[in-house]
Amino acid sequence: MDTGEHKADWLAQKQLGWQKKRASKVETTETFQNLIELFASIQAVSVGASDIPICLLPRSERPKLAAGISDLYGDSIDPKFIKWLGSDSALIVVWLTGFKPRGDDSRPDRGLVPLARMLFGDEIEILSIVSGPAKPEMWQVLQENVEQLARQNGLWEAVLHLSNAVLADSPTLVNRPLTLLLTPVHKQNQNTIRFPSASPVTSFSEQDVDTIIHLLFSTQIEAGIFEAMCNPPGGDWSGLSVMDFQTGEEFRWTSLPCVSAVGGKRPDHVIQLDFAEAEATLLAIESKDVPGKIPANLGLNLRIYVEKLLGMFPVAAKAVGSDWRLWQGDDLPLRNVRIISGGAFCWTQERDLALSIDKCQFDFVMAIEFDSVESRPCSM
Repeated sequence: MDTGEHKADWLAQKQLGWQKKRASKVETTETFQNLIELFASIQAVSVGASDIPICLLPRSERPKLAAGISDLYGDSIDPKFIKWLGSDSALIVVWLTGFKPRGDDSRPDRGLVPLARMLFGDEIEILSIVSGPAKPEMWQVLQENVEQLARQNGLWEAVLHLSNAVLADSPTLVNRPLTLLLTPVHKQNQNTIRFPSASPVTSFSEQDVDTIIHLLFSTQIEAGIFEAMCNPPGGDWSGLSVMDFQTGEEFRWTSLPCVSAVGGKRPDHVIQLDFAEAEATLLAIESKDVPGKIPANLGLNLRIYVEKLLGMFPVAAKAVGSDWRLWQGDDLPLRNVRIISGGAFCWTQERDLALSIDKCQFDFVMAIEFDSVESRPCSM
């Protein structure tokens, strides 16, 4: 199977089922939901796992897709796009939510189109379907200057340079759907590639702040400190855990929303402290590179988020020396919880500490000072 078409034909023979997962956290349009139903009615094939947002459409199914999309969108769709959809070749379809509820990029989606291209090579055609609520000004740039958008945005850079076509159907897109036919960019460097020698780091970012927090709190259980949630690198932002320090049992909430229904905001880090008191103490921390990027009054939203989450039953629990099991209890594991909100950022100046506490309504702040030190290379 040395070509993408050969791989596609082989997968089509396997007839492994695929179905698009429906995400309730991000708003979509009625036509996009109908588009999902359309794919369920034709033979979309899994490319290896049934729950990843990449599927294969065998060449025999492309005319059905073209006819279905033409019926779904009517005169709103470009006839040239419909003609391309009906081509006699296999098609890889990549589904990108692409954007969080507030319109910011969903970074994990950046890798979907490159992954599809890596798996099937340059010759196979890829359709990228984008459904998330991008900001209206982004849609405008996409229609007017795709190269400018690719230079400005890493997600769109991957989509526009590696896809053969794009179909966007989003609640923030006024004239939907938006369709584009593209020529994938294949660059090959024929020149010698030289890597510069390592140099001292002179600029530090939010990722460095996250790393320091993780290093400080992730291995201190014996001191009564438990890392309940940690923003990468090095951590896990997909769930929140709390511990019963008396029994060692761990309770976990998973599939966390970015914001709660009442306006709370998910912290970047949650640290549990054991003060040998009846009341559990949790530090809810927001991290940024500089204090000015932290929104006003955020401390309250961090506390609301954690309070609402811990007011629900956990998804799973794990006793010492046992495997995880689904939660079956009738009582909440933590009834008395004190939540302390805080911010963490790179050191700027002393006055920013008090200003951040006042502006963001934090209970505490952490300013981390980094020092770039150049060391001589060792000789071998």
